[in-house]
Amino acid sequence: MPGTEISGDSVPRRCAEVRTRRYRGRLFIANTAQAFELNEQAEFAFRLVDGAATVREIGAQLAEHYRYAVADAVSDTAELMTLFAERQVVEFAEDHAVAESSVQS
Repeated sequence: MPGTEISGDSVPRRCAEVRTRRYRGRLFIANTAQAFELNEQAEFAFRLVDGAATVREIGAQLAEHYRYAVADAVSDTAELMTLFAERQVVEFAEDHAVAESSVQS
């Protein structure tokens, strides 16, 4: 999703080809080309990606669980979702992308 700004209102969903596997207590996610090991906080956020929760909602849950500022958690979550999108692990709901592009026009 190059060029699309990820905001607190963005709604990530897992790409269909993404697979997960737990190995030696760590979560690995893979698309068709690459595999990635997630740390504890990235795993927590990834598990909340359901195609309904916004980046802001995921960040708020992250802040509550790890006890840090909501604004920081939302910013961290947006950054993580950007990385996931670049690596084709998540994509964003089309209706959000359409609404977003019409606002930026």
